[in-house]
Amino acid sequence: MLVTLLGTGTSSGVPQIGCTCAVCRSVDFRDKRLRSSIHIEIDGRSFVVDTGPDFRQQVLRMDLLQLDAVLYTHEHKDHTAGLDEVRAFNFRSGRDMPIYGRPSVLTQLTQEFAYIFAEKKYPGIPRVQVNPVQNQPFDIQSIRVIPIEVMHHKLPVYG
Repeated sequence: MLVTLLGTGTSSGVPQIGCTCAVCRSVDFRDKRLRSSIHIEIDGRSFVVDTGPDFRQQVLRMDLLQLDAVLYTHEHKDHTAGLDEVRAFNFRSGRDMPIYGRPSVLTQLTQEFAYIFAEKKYPGIPRVQVNPVQNQPFDIQSIRVIPIEVMHHKLPVYG
């Protein structure tokens, strides 16, 4: 298994817009951090955990050509805003992108990306296959995934 950290920044990224602290003004490349996301490669399969607003940049930076599924930890925009970018993988693979998340996350996605889930589809929009998960192990293409419920302040999320 190969895990690549695509982003390790805060919900605002680093540097943060308008911040004048030493880290945000730093010229050190390690102080330039995109929003949180990881890529997991295992047995020839490719998964991403969270597609934040930096997802396009993250995928281009690592030259990711294959994506088999997306897992969502929670519904905050810094973890979901890049969902639209999975359409590039739809075009490459010719199939719907399986997305996994707790029911509250999937409900939020259907509201924020209503055009993806609409009955009449506009050409070129992302095509997804929705897979609700609970706090119990599940399989994605014969790979076992074990969600671990943790608290993100007062919001239960999966790690």
